[in-house]
Amino acid sequence: MRKLTIIVLISLMFVKTFAQDDATKRFERAATIMVQGINDGNFQLIQNEYGQNMADFTIEQTTYFFQSLIDRLGKATRVEQFKIVSANRADFIMFFERGAQLVQLYLDNQNKIAGFLFSEYTPPPQPVEQPQPVEQPKPVEQLKPQAPVVPDKQATPLYLPFTGTWDVVSGGASREGSASRNLLTQQFAYEFVAVDEQGRQYIGTGEKLEDYISFGKEVLAPAEGVVVDVIDGVRDNPPGSRNIYCLLGNAVIIEHRPNEYSVIAYLKQNSIVVRVGQRVTQGEVIAQCGNSGNSLEPSLHFHLQDSPIMNVAKGVKFYFEKATIMKNGTKENKQIYLPSVGDRIRVE
Repeated sequence: MRKLTIIVLISLMFVKTFAQDDATKRFERAATIMVQGINDGNFQLIQNEYGQNMADFTIEQTTYFFQSLIDRLGKATRVEQFKIVSANRADFIMFFERGAQLVQLYLDNQNKIAGFLFSEYTPPPQPVEQPQPVEQPKPVEQLKPQAPVVPDKQATPLYLPFTGTWDVVSGGASREGSASRNLLTQQFAYEFVAVDEQGRQYIGTGEKLEDYISFGKEVLAPAEGVVVDVIDGVRDNPPGSRNIYCLLGNAVIIEHRPNEYSVIAYLKQNSIVVRVGQRVTQGEVIAQCGNSGNSLEPSLHFHLQDSPIMNVAKGVKFYFEKATIMKNGTKENKQIYLPSVGDRIRVE
């Protein structure tokens, strides 16, 4: 059973750090109900507290999530460092019989559960004084260039999911140029479009999907992992139209490690060649680029998120290990690359 990155908020032993005001009591009530549901195995009790935002989260999904949590960690033992973050959110560190979790709970204006996020928590190690080794100087010729150190870089080494030349047409924290900016999971999502040697995105009139350089291009796994979800069979949109009812279109979701899931979307109908449960290697062909989903023209959507479940996942800022950027006919090799709208990327 794969590890879940979802969530749960409970309170067996609230640390009385804050005064018992109305805001705290709202979360204490919801947390107490969750505790009772988890430790009694009564998941319907938790389901009854869901608000409108959780309407699509079924009792089967609720049972699966909470039972999997219990199977991994046992029962909850205490909650510490209770903190009201905003009027609709509280954070906790929750301790179980076999581990600890950092949890977040969201409530709506009716004090119903609007969402919950559950992620691994490891207490910071206690500093131990040790004698400092005497570092021997290295000859200059032995020093090698190192990749830059980025504090917020994800743990999984990610590589661009294609070959050839592609433009970054939308993406980033502000989602500039994107029509998908209302999706919470897409705070750090990007769309890429392939171009030919002359920098053209399409040849001909652009009225047919086959006119576009991107359409049918091979799409690669950005890192090793296990396929946890596949969406296939969604038709490709004619150029200039979107599918607002299936925003991802055809898509593949790959689990690389807990809290790091790649989402590759807008894929060509019936082109996906991997299945749920299959382990893929970095660079392995998984599908072809298409124009399904919330896309006006053939393009490739990519983002990293902290859960396989789209309606509770949050987007994760990510960097690619390397990239070659084309500028004015020259190549600039970059390490630990954060895409930027307007970049033209070359992958051999």
